[in-house]
Amino acid sequence: MTHPLCAARRASRDAAPALALLTALLLAACGSGDDPPPAPAAAAPAPSTVLGTTQVAPDPAWLGATNPVAVLGKAAIEAANQARGWAALSGPARCDVTLHAISHPTVGPKGEATDATGAVLVPSGPDCPGPYTIVSYSRGTDLDRSRSMAVPDDRETQAIAGFFASRGFVVVASDYLGYGGSSYRFHPYLQAESVARTNLDAIRASRALLSRLGVAESGRLVLTGYSQGGHAALATQRAIERDRPAGFALSATGAMSGPYDLAGTLAGNAALLPMTLVSLGDSSIARSIELRLGDLLADNVLDLVRDRDSVGRYLTTNSVLGWTPIAPMLLCAGSRNPVVSYGNTANAVADFVSRGSAVTGVDVEQVAAFKPLLPPAGTPVGELGAYHQGTVPPLCFQVVRDRVLTAYR
Repeated sequence: MTHPLCAARRASRDAAPALALLTALLLAACGSGDDPPPAPAAAAPAPSTVLGTTQVAPDPAWLGATNPVAVLGKAAIEAANQARGWAALSGPARCDVTLHAISHPTVGPKGEATDATGAVLVPSGPDCPGPYTIVSYSRGTDLDRSRSMAVPDDRETQAIAGFFASRGFVVVASDYLGYGGSSYRFHPYLQAESVARTNLDAIRASRALLSRLGVAESGRLVLTGYSQGGHAALATQRAIERDRPAGFALSATGAMSGPYDLAGTLAGNAALLPMTLVSLGDSSIARSIELRLGDLLADNVLDLVRDRDSVGRYLTTNSVLGWTPIAPMLLCAGSRNPVVSYGNTANAVADFVSRGSAVTGVDVEQVAAFKPLLPPAGTPVGELGAYHQGTVPPLCFQVVRDRVLTAYR
């Protein structure tokens, strides 16, 4: 069944370019999931302010609750890869993977105590000996607030199992604030500092789980994520390298198709937003979008969307350019992406390289081996609807795994 906002985006493509742009920024992927068990609110332990290395004992207080959801055997993982059309890109599974649901304490955007949920994928088997590198994966946008990554048949969960965990990496995937079993009343969408804190607390919870299970970790950490998750990965790297929290020594980041340059993406079109929303204000499309964005962005969403100055301030504050990455970074995307402009990747690479950072950009359109898997040259933009959500993700997952993760096995 087509998600209502996905249908709204398609219906408004020709009638309102600015609305399509806004939807592109506020919708990185559409999907669905099942309700996980709710997690009780809890006060977050005070994170250490001491600068240190990865040799910090996991704190069990960071893990609120956990339960093993499913054991994904190698054969099941390969069957899922085959069904999704990823088998040639993912390659054979080397490990069985146990999927764990977690809940953990964290804080909201104003520092208020709350909770979040997520998933931890733990590899095992004779071909997958530890100690394991931890991979923090940040997911794409979804308007279904019940969705959790701790669901075996979730598309992104299957992707991180097939490309990452089954190749010998522990993967932690946050559901974000306001999603899954989180008791937080809304999701602070593309709010860089908030998502970075939630990701760090999910990593702390995953380390507590690994300690409880007796699973050895290597001390290495790699960040990755797709679409909204690419933005979250860069926000998390920036927070780690700026604040140097104890226990976090970042090895590298491999972000994919993210809206990094939020302010730059909208700058040339912000003046059209009020006119667009007025012209569509009586339509079911506009009402649906406003209602669903309100579910994500809290009560003031209509004022935010209709006031281009507020939009501009929000996007400028939460763009993730304008700093100097220390750990190596790879940014993967497709240059024909009609949802999240490739300009985000190009601008980010140019900005970081100009500061002397080791940042590499990969356009999947320029990878010779991917040519048969891409839409034919000259395909109209209106026929690239599956490009962002279907075509590019497995290509970038392979790039990140083979060019980033394998160096830190």
